[in-house]
Amino acid sequence: MVVFVSLCFDLLALVYLITVTGGLRSPVMQGQIVYTVFFAIIFPRPLAILPPLLTLPVVTKIEQLLGTQMATRDLMLLTWYFVVNVIIVYVVVYLDRREEESFQELDRMQQRRRRYALTEERNRIAREMHDGLGAILSTIVIETEYVQTRMADVLRDPPSKDACQEILSEVEELRRTGLEGIEELRRAVSMMREDFDLVVALEDHCATRGARTGVQVTFEVLGREVPLAPDQQLACYRVLQESLSNALRHAQATQVRVVLHFQADAALLTVIDDGKGFDPEEKRRGHYGLSTMAERAMAARGNLQVLSSEGEGTQVQMTLPYRL
Repeated sequence: MVVFVSLCFDLLALVYLITVTGGLRSPVMQGQIVYTVFFAIIFPRPLAILPPLLTLPVVTKIEQLLGTQMATRDLMLLTWYFVVNVIIVYVVVYLDRREEESFQELDRMQQRRRRYALTEERNRIAREMHDGLGAILSTIVIETEYVQTRMADVLRDPPSKDACQEILSEVEELRRTGLEGIEELRRAVSMMREDFDLVVALEDHCATRGARTGVQVTFEVLGREVPLAPDQQLACYRVLQESLSNALRHAQATQVRVVLHFQADAALLTVIDDGKGFDPEEKRRGHYGLSTMAERAMAARGNLQVLSSEGEGTQVQMTLPYRL
């Protein structure tokens, strides 16, 4: 408001200078165009631009009151100034409106992008809950049902030491699975944090699984660490998780070696076990671990390779090219 009032007083001074220096023919008249530009840029609203536009009729009226006859040249100058003012106002207001529309469109795009990102994040969390916690909870349910069945058998028949020992073993396994579910939840939450450390997470997971199963699981990092994209970090962790699970539960491995190699243009995760091996080309119904790992690698713009044969162990290798 102060700027507007100040410019209006400056216009009055300009009108006075124009009047005493020749009216419409005064060289000071060029300043009116400058003020029109100022008003149009600073106050791009119809009513706010009126003061500089009123300068033309005010100067013309003052000349008439002073008895100055308006010649054809004066009429042409007035018309020229009027056209220039209209063009300036139109261009500035038009550009301002375009800028406002562009800003509104950008705001709408950002809102759509935020909604899309929120949807993607929800889907990712749901997928991780399904793949991680869902599998663990399913295991808990199966083990609980087995314990219930064994308890029912014990209640029907006189309990034996072996039966009680078997039930205790299942309860202990149930407890370990519950602890694994708690750790899985903590890992899922930590992956959503910006300070998530992939190397530490992989090393901790290897140490935990080795300690629980009694199998020697070693972890090694080669090369200079290069930050991976969030989806690549997640794929790396899930592939390691699935590979260790297959090696410890199904392959009956006694040693597992995990290597994370940061090469020049890609990160290479390798999991090698000395288990009984299998035929990767054989399609086994109900087993989707390999296909899930391959899909995760592909989603992270990487590739997965599984090398194995009967009695020769298994090697799972995932390559993740760096992304800027």
